[in-house]
Amino acid sequence: MGNSRERMAYIASSYAAQHDGISVYLENVLYELSLLECIAIDVYIKKSVKEKLISRIGQNSNLKDINFISLPDRLILHIILLNYYINIKRYVLVFSPSLTLVLSIRNRSMKVIHDVTYKVFSKSLSFLKRSYKSLLFWLLNFDDYYGYISKPTLEQINALTTLHRHNKPFILLSNGIPLQTKLFFESLNSDSMQHEKNKNIELLFVGSLNYHKGLDKALEFASLMNARASKPVILRLVGKETLDTKEIMQKYLDNCDFELDVKGYVSDSELYGLYAQSKYILFFSHSEGFGLPVVEAGYFNTFPILSDLPVFKQLTSNALFYYSYERDNLDEMVDSIINLEEGDKNQYFSVIESMCDKYKKEYSNSAKRICELLKF
Repeated sequence: MGNSRERMAYIASSYAAQHDGISVYLENVLYELSLLECIAIDVYIKKSVKEKLISRIGQNSNLKDINFISLPDRLILHIILLNYYINIKRYVLVFSPSLTLVLSIRNRSMKVIHDVTYKVFSKSLSFLKRSYKSLLFWLLNFDDYYGYISKPTLEQINALTTLHRHNKPFILLSNGIPLQTKLFFESLNSDSMQHEKNKNIELLFVGSLNYHKGLDKALEFASLMNARASKPVILRLVGKETLDTKEIMQKYLDNCDFELDVKGYVSDSELYGLYAQSKYILFFSHSEGFGLPVVEAGYFNTFPILSDLPVFKQLTSNALFYYSYERDNLDEMVDSIINLEEGDKNQYFSVIESMCDKYKKEYSNSAKRICELLKF
């Protein structure tokens, strides 16, 4: 149990009002740390989202050793005060569940690297965003430990950055299946859910509506599927619009012959409802550190149709169908899915079940690794 002299700083500056992957990761790691009670925690968070974070983890966790410290939302003032507080106080560890503008001089520090997309698929970012990402990665040189969320992410870090030259520890702090996902699933009627999936071929796309996430390929896949399938095809898009969205839509929707439902941003409960009713989730991303929607959708028995990224193959044991941008095998993939519609799916769904079983406890395992680190 932590006491007043043994505290850890938890940097929640990235927590967003509109939930994203980083926010989900941040709250679930914090939730699991609260259950372990291995140390007292000061959570630094923007004032506008403090109550949201407390409400999402507070009903199911122990908050008595967690102190939430509100900081202004305005970026410059937030960063100045955050760095001031973490350097005048004594902490066992300053932990950032994502890359942040934090420089800990007095205390040991650790940040979690989720991906290196700014290097792998740089054209997806503006010059300003690439510069900002470069600054965040440069600040990593001053940290004592590095977290990473998957083995393929670590391989990219080693290949595309110089962090490994510092000989500092890299610790696996994986993503997993979020608490809210599990709670929503438990409230569902599984028979009713399967009945909904069998009505039509409902496709789901979750992510920013851009080239990086493969929106163009999702639209193309839906069109090919609609032309060959015996049931109507519906494609639902969940995610925020980007600079690419209008261009992609204009290019692919002139000959749109399937039902398209653009949802934009949705709440967690809406997203889980879409997972439950969708038959397939499309994830043709060019680069990912993990791919949380893949395991979330799998938890609702939604079949993933993926690009051939190493992290996707790791998640699914390299046992499903994968789209290759190099080979452009979309036609072949559509034929495979059509055959799957008409054949035995059990061998593939056993792969998805194994994936979900593995990642059910990964947030807990990540929290335990942090607690182990604190002992030293």
